[in-house]
Amino acid sequence: MSTIAELFGDEISDIKQRVKSEEEIKKYSTNEDLGEVKRSIYLLKKGYQSQKITSSMEIWDEQMQMQCATSFCKEDVVKLMNNGNQVKLMEECLNILLNADITHEDFVNQWIEVFKKLVLYIPSESIKQLVIKRIIDLPSLKQQYPWRRVGFELFCGIIDAKGEEILKQDNNILKIFSSMCVDTNWKIRKQAAQFLFQYLQPLHQMKKKSRHSNKEDDTPKKKEQLQQSILPEVVKVTKTRFKSHFHDIVVELAHDEEILVQMDGVELMTEFLSVFKKQTIESDYIPNVDKVLKKALDTVTVDEIRLRVTQYSGKILDQLQKCQMAHKNEEMMMDFFKQIIRDKNPEVKLKGVYNLPCFVMNYLNYKEGNFEVFEDIYVDLLRDETVNKNEIKKILSASIHETMALIPYSQSLGNIGDCLRKLMIESNKEIREVFSYNIDKIIRYYVKEQDFQVHMQLVNKSQTAISMGQSALSGGKEQGYKNSKAFQFQTEDLSQSNNRIGTGQKQNRKNVFRWEDDSQTIQNSSSENKNQMVRLQDYVDIEYVPEENMKEFYYSKLLDDILVLTKAIFNDKGCWRVQEQFIYSFANQLGNFNAVEIFENLGSQLIDLLKYGCDQIKNAAALFVCHMINNQYKQNRRINLIEMVVNEFGKSASYIFRKSYITFCSNAVKVFSVKTFKQYFMEPYLALCTDKIVEVRQRFLQSAPMIRPYLEHDIDLIL
Repeated sequence: MSTIAELFGDEISDIKQRVKSEEEIKKYSTNEDLGEVKRSIYLLKKGYQSQKITSSMEIWDEQMQMQCATSFCKEDVVKLMNNGNQVKLMEECLNILLNADITHEDFVNQWIEVFKKLVLYIPSESIKQLVIKRIIDLPSLKQQYPWRRVGFELFCGIIDAKGEEILKQDNNILKIFSSMCVDTNWKIRKQAAQFLFQYLQPLHQMKKKSRHSNKEDDTPKKKEQLQQSILPEVVKVTKTRFKSHFHDIVVELAHDEEILVQMDGVELMTEFLSVFKKQTIESDYIPNVDKVLKKALDTVTVDEIRLRVTQYSGKILDQLQKCQMAHKNEEMMMDFFKQIIRDKNPEVKLKGVYNLPCFVMNYLNYKEGNFEVFEDIYVDLLRDETVNKNEIKKILSASIHETMALIPYSQSLGNIGDCLRKLMIESNKEIREVFSYNIDKIIRYYVKEQDFQVHMQLVNKSQTAISMGQSALSGGKEQGYKNSKAFQFQTEDLSQSNNRIGTGQKQNRKNVFRWEDDSQTIQNSSSENKNQMVRLQDYVDIEYVPEENMKEFYYSKLLDDILVLTKAIFNDKGCWRVQEQFIYSFANQLGNFNAVEIFENLGSQLIDLLKYGCDQIKNAAALFVCHMINNQYKQNRRINLIEMVVNEFGKSASYIFRKSYITFCSNAVKVFSVKTFKQYFMEPYLALCTDKIVEVRQRFLQSAPMIRPYLEHDIDLIL
């Protein structure tokens, strides 16, 4: 001992100075006239053992006990205790709970949270011996509701923490839980349904596991994870346990006489509908769903219930569809939806709009008359003037392309197409952002055969006007049947339209020629269009194109609104990401439109973006300009545009514009053929490899890996 004292004397003296005696600890714990909070802070700062704190908690006042519970609920506090201290703290926790003033809900709930944290780390055998015996009478009907609620929370905490392990050791736990699910107080039954919603979630994973998933994983990685894991994995529910016990409990909750409990029961059964047999679904699920839906539509029902049912009605329909029972229950679901989508409460209506895509997907084409029903719904929603009108329009804008995709090609878009065009010219910035991501899909699904055929009938009637125009311009010589671009009756002179941003041609273009249903005579109804024959001449000399390519006629109706949308998006300041996405999406569908009109309305803006935009915008604008050039109908137009790009960018005195030309070439190889690229763009591109500005040469090197496959020979670069 003397040797140890000699070696570690200083350290031992220091330890003795820092550690208080047992009497002093007792003094500061019980007799010293400090405040409860100050006393606790003093003890915790000195780092005294947890048992010294826990042994004195019972004599503290409620405020101090509340602060202590809050501390124990912090992350890792309970986990870092040794097992002995965890057990002692559990005993004190139960003492405090069982002697608490049950009317102080916040205090009781805080200590329930401490209990739930402790039960994670205490072995099941200790829980069975030390905990369950003390709380087994709490959920009894002999107790008042507040105490039964506490008992329910404690038993649910045990079941959730230990799962199948504790249920196998003590059958009484499951019996107690089953009795709580049929408690006389509906609030406890409602809590049971909400607890099962979370507890039974592993059932979803069971359906996804393969037949080999039960094999033990002995890989080193798995062993390392197990060694590092403090808490073992808990098996909460098995298929056998669900079928033998929880199945009937869930069904019983769905049948509950209290509507608030029944709603939770139906939602619970909906969540796990795939694990129930078809017979059970038809006998126990569908009738209860019908009751809940009808109750929600009852005029005396509070909005809270109607809002809740509307919110998960889409989930109900989705689960029915997975079980192949959606069509069988179409009348029940559609009767509910048709009323809820027109509810006077704006919040209820908004929840219905969120579920609109689900109902459209399942019932749009199910039976005759449903299409007209959804047409009316779209029209009514677009007229909405409630506080949520902008949010409703935003939701419609985000999903309308899905509706268009479901409409058969042989059918007309009808009023849904009109709603689309109205949404596209909305002034709301968020709606424009939605369209920037979906415009390519909208264009793809826009043309329907029935609409196109009706439009083509009008085109055929216009041949008289074409013949008249050709005769006047060609000295009476007959011309053949031409491309659809010849029928785009514009309203302004070319020289005037080059300066336009956006479009003002919509009304004029539609009114230049008007025809009667029973007449082949075309009447000029435009008082402003003095140069329409000049515009017509610009389109006359075009190659022959098959009729199936003439859908551009119908797209021209959509183009007016796209141009309005484009102008608004380009004018939104600080929204370059939205602009970039829109340009990319629109560029991919550019071949469906009149490229001449696209250039006249957007050409100057796209060129400016290629000159002055940020790098991301320049890249998108370059791709758009490439598509715009490639889709011109006349060779001389293409040549003029190519020369403009080469002169204004490739041979520009501004090094920034020359960098933009390299960006253009990087996108040109994605659009043009190798022959076209080499003929028109390669020479000025290669000249930039020796540019006097280092940034241009760097940009050239960055683009070379993409463009090099288009070069005939390797180029020796001298930088």
